[in-house]
Amino acid sequence: MRSGPALDRRRGSEGAGRPARRPQDGRAAGSALGDDHGKTFTPAEQSAREALFEERDRLRGATHYEVLAVDPKATPEEIKSAYVQAARSSHTDGFAGLDLGSARAVAEELFSG
Repeated sequence: MRSGPALDRRRGSEGAGRPARRPQDGRAAGSALGDDHGKTFTPAEQSAREALFEERDRLRGATHYEVLAVDPKATPEEIKSAYVQAARSSHTDGFAGLDLGSARAVAEELFSG
């Protein structure tokens, strides 16, 4: 997983998230190649792509609490804080300047949720 600005804080909460859409061509949902087979990415771009695909898979089938990485007994203030942090870390602007190829759509899907 990448060490960049987005997505890192939610690592460690297994099974979290909303259902991901399966690629129409039947590829495995977690495919790090996406539609970009044969394309070369910089290490930063590849790291961001892997993080996006991993996060999409991690969020598949999660509860709202798991998406935000908070306890179901969290206070409204804790939930709000986690929501704001999640929105900031998964916003597509965090990937500005990176050629993500097909992972760009994953980033947009994660943010728009």
